[in-house]
Amino acid sequence: MDKYPKPMTKNITQKILNQIGNSVYKINEKNRKFFTGFLCYIKYQNENIPVLITTYKGINEKYLANKNSVDISINNENIRLEFGNINYLNQSLDLSIIEIKENSYDNLKFLELDDCLYEKDSELLYYKETIYIIHYNDIDKNNYVSYGVLNDINGSELICSCNINSDSNGSPIFNIYNNKLIGIYKNTSNYYAKGIFFKFVIDEFIKEFKNTKNNFKYNKNMETKENEIKILINIEQKDIGKNIYFLDNFEYEDNMGIRH
Repeated sequence: MDKYPKPMTKNITQKILNQIGNSVYKINEKNRKFFTGFLCYIKYQNENIPVLITTYKGINEKYLANKNSVDISINNENIRLEFGNINYLNQSLDLSIIEIKENSYDNLKFLELDDCLYEKDSELLYYKETIYIIHYNDIDKNNYVSYGVLNDINGSELICSCNINSDSNGSPIFNIYNNKLIGIYKNTSNYYAKGIFFKFVIDEFIKEFKNTKNNFKYNKNMETKENEIKILINIEQKDIGKNIYFLDNFEYEDNMGIRH
């Protein structure tokens, strides 16, 4: 079994350099501390849903209760992203996935998901494969890339041998052979770097997406029903084609001359 990262081609290296410079954003929201964030599309049926992925510490329920946008920066350029209606927040995983509106991401770079993530038992395809993590160091303010080997995937957890010593939760993890996303860096133990397998991310966000859409349809149907009255009328054969009147559709006078 491979214990070390495999060699890379010049083309792969050039793509990595482009991703470092253009695809991993900084979110500066709390006491000038930077949180890592990146953009990608999550596919569901015929839709490509644009999302921002970052840490729960960076964007959570409290943040969303007060703001409907976030400022991100890259190469000293600040960009404001407006949020959509769907989000998945997980405090224990330190993970937030936020839908963003289409009119808020012109000229931004989206990372690509590995197509294998949508296949059954896709975790078996990555065993002992070479990976890399793009991360930001808050101490020296530089971007780094760390290479490693994927040792195991257990449910939502991805475990790899990788030298990364910065607080880089939320950084993207890539399959080195196609430069596409397969995970999100979480933390480093004494022996391994840990992350979140992106298939889990896709499944959880799609659940939230479907729940939100179903609730929206239900609420719209309830609003329609509140303005409707359904009446079952028994009409005899001889009355077919005649006008039908309902109580209170016309005024009349009773024997006392009172108009109703």
